[in-house]
Amino acid sequence: MVAWTDMPGTPGATKILVNDLDLRVVKDEVTTLPWVLDPSKPANVATQGVDKLNNIEQVTIENPAAGTYTILVNGTAIPSGSQEFSVVYDIVSPELRLMYPIGNEKFTPGMTEIIRWDATGITGPLTIEYSTDGGSTYTVLANNVDSALRYYEWVVPASVVEKAKIRIIGGNKVDSSKANFTIMAEPTNLAITPADCGVSFYTLSWNPVAGAKYDVMKLNGYNWEVVTQTNNTSHTFNNLTAGPDNWFTVRAIDIATNVVSERARAITVEPISSPVLTAVNLPLKEDFEERVTTNFKLTKGTSGSAIIDYYNNTTRYAAKLMGSATTSGWVASTTTNAFTNNPNHIKKLTACQIDATSLAGKPLRLKFILNWSGASNKNFFRVNVNGGTILASHEGTTVYGGTTTTGTKVLYYDISAFAGTNFNLSLEAVNDISTDFVFIDNVELYEVKDIDVALTAFTANTGVTSNETVTATVYNWSSAAVSNVPVSYQINGGAEVTETIPGPINPFSSVVYPFVQKADYSVAGLYTVVGKVNLAEDTVADNNSITRTVINNGTDIAMVTGPTTFTNCNVAFVDAGGRFGNYADNLTQTVTFAPSTANSNVKVDFSSFALEEGWDFLYVYNGTTVTAANLLGTFTGNSLPPSITSSADGGQLTFRFTSDAIINDTGWIATISCVAKPTNDVAITAFTQPAVISKKTATENIAISVKNLSSTTINNIPLFYQINGGTKVVENLTSLTAYQAGTYTFSAKADLSALNGVFTIVAGIDMVDENTANNTLTRVVYNNDKVPAHTNTDGFAITNLKWDNVVNPSGVTAYSDFTNIKIPVYPGIRYQPEITISKPERPITRDLSTTPGVFTMIVVDLNGDGNLADEFSAGTFWVNSLTTSPTNGILSTKTTHYFRNFFSLDGGVIIPSATTPGEKLMRVIHMFREPNEYFNPYLGPTIDNVTMSREDFEVEEYTLNVLPLLANNVGVESITAPTRPGYQTVTVAATVRNYSNATISNVPVGYKVNGGTEVLQTLASVAANSTATITFTTKANISSLGNNTIEVYTKLGSDP
Repeated sequence: MVAWTDMPGTPGATKILVNDLDLRVVKDEVTTLPWVLDPSKPANVATQGVDKLNNIEQVTIENPAAGTYTILVNGTAIPSGSQEFSVVYDIVSPELRLMYPIGNEKFTPGMTEIIRWDATGITGPLTIEYSTDGGSTYTVLANNVDSALRYYEWVVPASVVEKAKIRIIGGNKVDSSKANFTIMAEPTNLAITPADCGVSFYTLSWNPVAGAKYDVMKLNGYNWEVVTQTNNTSHTFNNLTAGPDNWFTVRAIDIATNVVSERARAITVEPISSPVLTAVNLPLKEDFEERVTTNFKLTKGTSGSAIIDYYNNTTRYAAKLMGSATTSGWVASTTTNAFTNNPNHIKKLTACQIDATSLAGKPLRLKFILNWSGASNKNFFRVNVNGGTILASHEGTTVYGGTTTTGTKVLYYDISAFAGTNFNLSLEAVNDISTDFVFIDNVELYEVKDIDVALTAFTANTGVTSNETVTATVYNWSSAAVSNVPVSYQINGGAEVTETIPGPINPFSSVVYPFVQKADYSVAGLYTVVGKVNLAEDTVADNNSITRTVINNGTDIAMVTGPTTFTNCNVAFVDAGGRFGNYADNLTQTVTFAPSTANSNVKVDFSSFALEEGWDFLYVYNGTTVTAANLLGTFTGNSLPPSITSSADGGQLTFRFTSDAIINDTGWIATISCVAKPTNDVAITAFTQPAVISKKTATENIAISVKNLSSTTINNIPLFYQINGGTKVVENLTSLTAYQAGTYTFSAKADLSALNGVFTIVAGIDMVDENTANNTLTRVVYNNDKVPAHTNTDGFAITNLKWDNVVNPSGVTAYSDFTNIKIPVYPGIRYQPEITISKPERPITRDLSTTPGVFTMIVVDLNGDGNLADEFSAGTFWVNSLTTSPTNGILSTKTTHYFRNFFSLDGGVIIPSATTPGEKLMRVIHMFREPNEYFNPYLGPTIDNVTMSREDFEVEEYTLNVLPLLANNVGVESITAPTRPGYQTVTVAATVRNYSNATISNVPVGYKVNGGTEVLQTLASVAANSTATITFTTKANISSLGNNTIEVYTKLGSDP
């Protein structure tokens, strides 16, 4: 090797190297040049050649022959006149070196350790061996290991070893660990539990290690100090004080050999103080923003967790009390017994020994934000004082949750009874699994000092008559009762109606007052009604008034929530806000108008229209059913929709309105009328073939849907299609009865095979009838079966696909070709493939959605024609499930998608039984979709089915290998028992699957433990293409220390 310190180069020069030296080595007139890389192709491996770029050059000679080698250094370009350089050489003999473990390491049973080595000049296979006696004897771990691999994954055995070594052997080269290493189990499930209220100690606990004692350690600066050595599996720390060194851990020591394990992963705790409440330091607040608690502690039973976690963008962090990751012995309960039935599931946010002795007689209150979410009767919350007094909130409720599965409230509790005492305050939840949780935030203890009377509810009306009752709910937050409380209401700024509640209204209670004077809303219009409470001594004004809006739409029919049908032929139709106000947010409303006269169609004409552009939508459907096939138009923004007339058999139009969570507008005013049904009108309603984008052939079917919109039969209906303005193809449809719909496939095929061809197809009714506007449709189709070309701008992608035993992690790309991965499947069997995605988002439906989210589809070329369009058009593909339970399926989450059939919504993926065996292309597309974006397998997200509407998606392609159902093909699908370690004997059970089309009887099934004696039992029968469960009567003995392997298998002699 030659190296030199080069002169400074010129900034911006094409070549940075100034003094160029060239190295070569010559022996017997054979020249060897240094290794160089090609800067224009950085991915290529190095080759030997002249180096003009670097100031370090290296020559290597494999297996050099004996003799004289001349090292030549040539100054090819030395503009500075001279250049010092250094030459070094080295002779590397074949060598095998063990790099890890080399000795003194501490290994843990069950962990995977990486044995590493360096093998210079070693080309043959290696043998790896393991010693438990310091190298006196060795046991082979692995033979024929590729020496170039440089590592081997070793699962550390379950035993205590004082003198372990590793040895590697390659040919005549041997190397081993230089010193012994040890194997010893480390303590697991290290936990520290704060003391109960009134006690100042913390208990550190861990799971036992067989035959061990333990060093309990505490951090002291940068070092771990042994606090004590114990044979117990817990240790109590007394009187901990706050500080950075409250980190604790444990290591195990084998009593027989003194082998020391690795320490367990350390945990920390911050001691809390007992609050002292005085008139000066109130209010006492806890907002959790520092992610530690000053006055409260979080504790839990044996199940679930109690932590400080992110809550929302406004209040950020909060205390979270949640269930365990899996079900764990939950006892079915209601609000009356949930805490009693499930003591191990209770989690607490507790303030211990609150000193309120200086506040005797003071009106104390507790206030906090409570948010909860969970399954029905699996999630409960309460406030407990001194371990036995359950408080009622200002709403009179003692236990929240239960059948009310979600909610967010600001709650107040009267704790005046404990003023003048030391008391313990516990905010408690009891819940089942991790999707059952409670958030608690902005906890505040305060003294009520002022008169505060609030208007907490105000009802302006129940109808729009001239005699409406107005009611006001007044709450007394004060510390003393109040009487003679004035309340009022005022309509549209007119005369104020004032009346008096005589009272008394006790502290922390409310009264509902119905006004004597009635309100008149009988005239169509918009009414703004302001309710007030007007107590002169009230010091808090911001809770004294509530404003309500009353709308009398008169004879107008307004959009309503819930499917409703109006039968009318002459009426004004308006949004839910009517002519006088805006519609509300978060609406989903549907109404249908039906004609009130026979043989009529409903017609709608809009005179004004204003919706939030791109977020709020009005959909108009033909008939009574809200389906994509019936959709006549989707409208948003300020453009006036066209006049729309029903062509449904019953003459109905259905309107569906959706609004998002923010921003609304004035909505619409429209006129509903009726027109007579035609007596001679045939319409083309849709193209059914060909697909817009797919692989096309020279014999494509052209198929259209047509309907007789008339009240009489029409015979000999001429139908036509025309491609790119060419010759019309005209054929006759024999007849359509009144209101009959049908599909017609032209016998004359179309040649659409031109490569990358674009074809404009016009088709329809080739005659003049009462309404020629519905006689033609145009479809532009493309001969294209390529995957989408895009860049996946924002990285919405698949990061892992799991299909039974096939697991494929992948990166964030636009397209990945994994067709070399072949996934074996049998037709007729339900599979549950799993997709992990890169960006957590709400999984959305197959249908046009009013909310954005992520969506995944799986399309398989089931008929093997190289075209996915036919399966897509037929609905024979799969889409992600939602967060509500699918039939026979698995719920999708924000990070993981499972699947269901697009058409039937049946959960899982079932390859149709009639599918011909063989390898099939499978395309998986994961995408982000905005409202009103659809999808297809050639474009990803699309609005018009012609162009890609966004690039936020990834395509992955695999090969699905559909296997034949062979006679007598039977196998073990899964072992269902045991599912976890047992003691000495356990029951063995398995699911056996029949991979054939006929019932198989008398199936011998066996199992072995650790390759030992076979246990054989006969399963009576397994139905065709189905499963059966076998439970062995002979139990398995798994008393051997360490891992025990149970193998279950079938032994049917005729099994192919």
